[in-house]
Amino acid sequence: MMDSRGLTLVELAVVLIILMLLGTFLVRNLANFNKGNSIEDDCKKIHAFLQKMRLEAFTNKQALNVVLSSNGTNLCEVVTGTCIELKNRFVASGNFTITKRGIFNSGNIHVASNTPPGNPTYSCVAISSTRARLGEWNGTCTPK
Repeated sequence: MMDSRGLTLVELAVVLIILMLLGTFLVRNLANFNKGNSIEDDCKKIHAFLQKMRLEAFTNKQALNVVLSSNGTNLCEVVTGTCIELKNRFVASGNFTITKRGIFNSGNIHVASNTPPGNPTYSCVAISSTRARLGEWNGTCTPK
């Protein structure tokens, strides 16, 4: 009788194929997770920027105009020249004016994709006259 220990070449190939398939699924899910976190981070940056500009308009008693760049990756205030860079592409429902009393014109800024990858908690910012709120984009910005 022959005492054989170890794996045959076929068994080794099957194990490697299974590991490669699992690795592929893991990498894809990790990429979607990272993309979702990136979108959520950008939404929080947009929200913080709008709040900062609102405070600045109210404090300095000066109307400000916030504009999203044509490529959707920069949000700038025209009067002060203050800008933030975004990692993802966003779309706005127009330009946003903040009066010297800190009042917005209504609208939203949302991620350019209708179905954001990674299922982020926040994928848009809903802007009403008195506040900006983080929300979820699914064809319309639903504040959370």
